[in-house]
Amino acid sequence: MNGPSLLVGIGSPHGDDRLGWEIAAQVGRRAAGAFIVRCARTPVELLDWLEGIDSLDVCDAVCNGNAGSVDCWQWPAPQIARLPFRGSHNVGLPEVLALAEQLGALPPMVRIWGVGIKSPAAFGAVSPELTFAVRAVVDRICGALAHA
Repeated sequence: MNGPSLLVGIGSPHGDDRLGWEIAAQVGRRAAGAFIVRCARTPVELLDWLEGIDSLDVCDAVCNGNAGSVDCWQWPAPQIARLPFRGSHNVGLPEVLALAEQLGALPPMVRIWGVGIKSPAAFGAVSPELTFAVRAVVDRICGALAHA
């Protein structure tokens, strides 16, 4: 693979749904210029950013009641279709990845990072108890990207 890597944090500016954005921001600061980092409100935004990308990492909150849990799946990952990714996504992440695959736009390597939350807070920053999870996910993503 010779093309760039893309990390996309999916979320919103509200509460624990910010996790994807916060993780993307910290990865971007830590590995400045090593790969492309973007934030999206909805998974469908990914479709505009895939051209020329060799690997894609997507990070989003998963409302699974297990705050701070971290899972990583490599696409295709049928189990993500059953997970409650957080947000009011008009089209879900599994559907967007399947569409990108059908269009021939999906990079050869796709990883999905799901960070567990108990329930989303309506406003404010990421819950204090999830701060440790953000650091752990940033470490894992930077390690994975360094070995890609």
